[in-house]
Amino acid sequence: QCRFGRWYYGQGRLRYNRLPEYAGVEPIHDQVHEVGPRIVQLCNAGEIEAARALIPQLHELRERILDQLARLQRAVAGGLGRAER
Repeated sequence: QCRFGRWYYGQGRLRYNRLPEYAGVEPIHDQVHEVGPRIVQLCNAGEIEAARALIPQLHELRERILDQLARLQRAVAGGLGRAER
């Protein structure tokens, strides 16, 4: 339901599903959707310190997904170069 998910399961899948780098994004994206709502739940329950304790995990997931997307971008760019030869 998130914007990224709509791209990932829509146009992203149509264009890049054949690449292993594309498949590597999904588990990280799924984890973001586990940790993010958990932080919100904890905040809503007044458990602010517990929510704060999960923020580093969310930041780590952000770095991992950006790294995986960079890998996907390199794979796509490399594939374009091979297609031109």
